[in-house]
Amino acid sequence: MKALYNIGIYITINKKELLIKNQGVIFISRDLLKVDVVVEEKMGIMNFFGDINREMKKVSWPKRKELSRYTIIVLSTVIVTSAFFAIIDLCISFFIRFFLNN
Repeated sequence: MKALYNIGIYITINKKELLIKNQGVIFISRDLLKVDVVVEEKMGIMNFFGDINREMKKVSWPKRKELSRYTIIVLSTVIVTSAFFAIIDLCISFFIRFFLNN
């Protein structure tokens, strides 16, 4: 019978992370900062897409007003940057033509 899960416990003490696997008893001192229990599931294609679905539900999506504001900011930045480089390109090409024709 295959194991379906690998169980590990990550303990952070004094900003150093230790991994304890398959240990029955853990003694915790007062300088413990964080304890995370990690269950790693054997991955299959259906588990992968299920995880994607669960993570997408956690995303904080922007509201309509925020989205339109961000879109306007991005488009205006692209337009200004494009105009800047177009002007620089025209100036450089003008000077190159001027020096090559003389």
